[in-house]
Amino acid sequence: MKAKIVRVIYTTERRGAGTDSDPYRDAVQLWSLTGNLIAELDPFIWKKFSEKGDPLACGVFFEPSRIGRGRSVDVK
Repeated sequence: MKAKIVRVIYTTERRGAGTDSDPYRDAVQLWSLTGNLIAELDPFIWKKFSEKGDPLACGVFFEPSRIGRGRSVDVK
């Protein structure tokens, strides 16, 4: 295994409607310094998948399919 320290922008985003099926929670997002979304952790989504015994639940932690999508943050 290799490890590397990298610089990223770490944000939290409040989500949810406050209901049982969509509770309030803070999702963590990691962004590149150029403003591209790299990864996301939504604790409610992770819990929902892990409770069902989904062997791919860890894939919910980081969603590489979202890397480089149009969403971005303003980096100054």
